[in-house]
Amino acid sequence: MPNLSLWPLLEQLTIKTKENRLIKLDRNDPFAWAQREFVREIEWQYNNGLPIRIIVLKGRQIGCSTITEAVLFLWSFLYPGAGAVVLSKEKDDSEYLMGMTKRYWEMSDFSELYGTNYNSKNYMEWENGSWIFTDTAKKADPGRGKTVSAAHCSECAFWPEEDKIVGSLMEAIPDTHGTICVLESTANGVGGYFHDEWVKAVAGASPFTPMFFPWWMHDEYQIRDSHLRYQDLDDEERQFLDEYGPGGPKNQYPEGGLTISKLAWRRRKMSTYNDMNEYRANYPMDPEDAFLSTGVNVFDLERLKLCYEPMDGRQGSLQIIDGRFQWLDHPNGHTWMYVEPDQRKRRRYVVAVDPTYTLEGDPACIQVMDRASMEQVAVWHGHADPETIGEIAWALAMFYGPEAILNTEVEGGGQRVLEVWRDKDYPHIWMDRRPDRPKKLTQSYCWNTTFKSKNYLVGTMQGCVKRRGVLIHHRATFYEMTRWVIKDDGTFGPARRSGHDDTVMSLGIGIVTVQTEAGTMPWGALAAPGPYRGPGEKVIVPGIGEPVEIPGVNRSTNDALWGSEAMVGVDEVY
Repeated sequence: MPNLSLWPLLEQLTIKTKENRLIKLDRNDPFAWAQREFVREIEWQYNNGLPIRIIVLKGRQIGCSTITEAVLFLWSFLYPGAGAVVLSKEKDDSEYLMGMTKRYWEMSDFSELYGTNYNSKNYMEWENGSWIFTDTAKKADPGRGKTVSAAHCSECAFWPEEDKIVGSLMEAIPDTHGTICVLESTANGVGGYFHDEWVKAVAGASPFTPMFFPWWMHDEYQIRDSHLRYQDLDDEERQFLDEYGPGGPKNQYPEGGLTISKLAWRRRKMSTYNDMNEYRANYPMDPEDAFLSTGVNVFDLERLKLCYEPMDGRQGSLQIIDGRFQWLDHPNGHTWMYVEPDQRKRRRYVVAVDPTYTLEGDPACIQVMDRASMEQVAVWHGHADPETIGEIAWALAMFYGPEAILNTEVEGGGQRVLEVWRDKDYPHIWMDRRPDRPKKLTQSYCWNTTFKSKNYLVGTMQGCVKRRGVLIHHRATFYEMTRWVIKDDGTFGPARRSGHDDTVMSLGIGIVTVQTEAGTMPWGALAAPGPYRGPGEKVIVPGIGEPVEIPGVNRSTNDALWGSEAMVGVDEVY
């Protein structure tokens, strides 16, 4: 197994500080906290035999470009014959990054060990066959005709046609050990390539590992002699101090955190911005804060953030053991369980589905929600044919029972999903009995998205978010909701044509199901006070309450499914 240790080499390289002082890179410098994290991740991926792929979301001037250029410079000598491409949004940025490389070369011992074949304004090539090329991100095919071993995409959220440029560059980089690609940028709103890739990376659906570096960990961003006191802070600042201060629940760094002197710096910096969204993008408190924007977003993003409590959950799948569904932890499973089923079977759940026709293209999503608390308790997210999706949703309903209500979008493969449920004689399938439907229309199974019904669904979701009436744990669900926009023609959808909305639609179907079936809940049994876990959380009092009865449904049919022949032939549901 490889054993790469970069810091002994990095500390031989010279950098220029903001004060124009020339110093050596130093892992122990307080300024280098993000650089240490970044190098640690590179070493971990390399030493585990992986191609290095990292996407960095950061505050301004954290030192990520400096350390990335240093690593790519070293790659030229660790891997003779390596080719490195460095792309930036502006010509001045490109020249600045190449200036770092030339300084590393001219002021290190490497210049005494190797000669150069070429040394021009934006291109360097050494006698060992390695080369580094810098340019602005304006060509759609920067890697054409080249075999690239290393790439640094600087501030790529601001590139024109960034998806085409990065896509072309990635085609030129072999997916093998010894290659490295770093995407780094401050945020530039929702819906762009960088945001899309960040969302996928956070959801584990990208080859890139996400790394976030907040401004409040940076040693320089504080006023040490500030006279600001705790009693002078407003409510938001006190909340930030509680959450991001040393030991705070949103501070993952044991060596530091937000302080009052840093809040004083924040006040001063904020006063220089007219646009608070631009300030958040440059100096975010957390990744969600970085992507907040206003304008055409469907959901009030400030309120949406209050509905979001990210959790890792348990990743895995369901298996049938001794005639009953049981959870199996599995790193490749497509189901995330955030809250286990109520063992006393008094909670009530909704299982909502946005399916897909094929295994390619858009993914499908299944959301499981607690009907009383409106908490997202489980999510299945991935690619599967409609029949398999139907099986998975049914399995989750049985696992989270009793009497979990199943609902699916009937288009896009949903008819086959519904057939699976009806073939199993599952009794608790949602009937469309919305109050806006004319009485003369026959009631139908499941959700059908039309222009009118989608407006109804979106309005219901917006009200739920505004009231903090839903609790979201799944990262991909939250991020897809942040990039859902109102389009020019008045319709709703992802900000980018390549975006997805399967998690949004499935969550919306779940919310509508909960709202329309409120009358079937035993609210008297749920009204007792108890431990608070989220918005609308209610606790069932032991020994109180009656089973939920859905009109026209015989509960005994559901009871009979447990351990019945309906289970035969199902081994594992991913």
